[in-house]
Amino acid sequence: MRNLNSFLYLVIVFFFAFLTASLLAPFTIRLIDSIAFLAVLSEYDPAKVFRRLVVVMFLVGLYLWRRRLAIPPASEIGLTRHSCWKSNLMAGICIGVLGLSLVQSATVVLGHRILDPERDLTVFSIVNAMLNGFCTAVVVGILEEIVFRGVLFHALLQRTGRGVAVIGTSLIFAALHYFRTGDSEIPRHSLWIGPLAAWELLQGWWDRFHLFPDFTGLVLVSVVLCWSVLLSRDIYTAIGLHAGWVFVIQASKRLFDRADNISPVLFGGSQLYDGFVTIVLLAGMIPFLHLCLRLGWFKVAPGDGERHGEG
Repeated sequence: MRNLNSFLYLVIVFFFAFLTASLLAPFTIRLIDSIAFLAVLSEYDPAKVFRRLVVVMFLVGLYLWRRRLAIPPASEIGLTRHSCWKSNLMAGICIGVLGLSLVQSATVVLGHRILDPERDLTVFSIVNAMLNGFCTAVVVGILEEIVFRGVLFHALLQRTGRGVAVIGTSLIFAALHYFRTGDSEIPRHSLWIGPLAAWELLQGWWDRFHLFPDFTGLVLVSVVLCWSVLLSRDIYTAIGLHAGWVFVIQASKRLFDRADNISPVLFGGSQLYDGFVTIVLLAGMIPFLHLCLRLGWFKVAPGDGERHGEG
């Protein structure tokens, strides 16, 4: 009965997020278009703005109904500011940035990526790409890790074994990433952005789904992030890893374009997780994280490790 009540409240939270995001999306877009400081966000189409708002309002809903949902406090989902949380966060960022930067550099050297022909490579364009990538990385890294490796993963750990929790979280994480649109045809200042965007997202889910390598790559991304939580007993290492990866991907997308005459099988598309090379590297990340822990690059958070469950 308790699990059923929690599920019903989770549905309520979802509809709360959908309705509030639908109401806020038109006003948010007008705000972005009218304030010069927010001009950097003007490249976001209405559907993308709506998706970001849904995530934010979903987090707000989780907080408002946290008691009904039996959501554990921050200390139980790895958000306690312990003695090594900053070093774990920085270690995750460094590992994420350096690792994916090597992959991105290889794509450029081998001709799989070329400088965007529509963009001149200047100091301003590089700084702008870095700044945009940084802002996106901070938001995505924090929000997605709190939702997936924080709330969802720890909720599954309390009810299932370690392996089930890792795979369950990763499958949900990967599946939800297909709720995205391509070039949205929604009028930018429409009052019906929410329902129209939701319909676009539902229509496009199956069209974008590919079991290999896209879905497999996303599952492996989440498995690595979940494993970093199990090793460090916090989510700061995972936040750093995720933010580091997103930073490289977003900055690179603003500077480079995929060469049209080269197959994407080896390095994938602009997201990089859908290429054979990245999938192999992700598979090797778990033993690498164990090595990083032994070398002291990140540390185990103080506290009772038993709360993370036993497989």
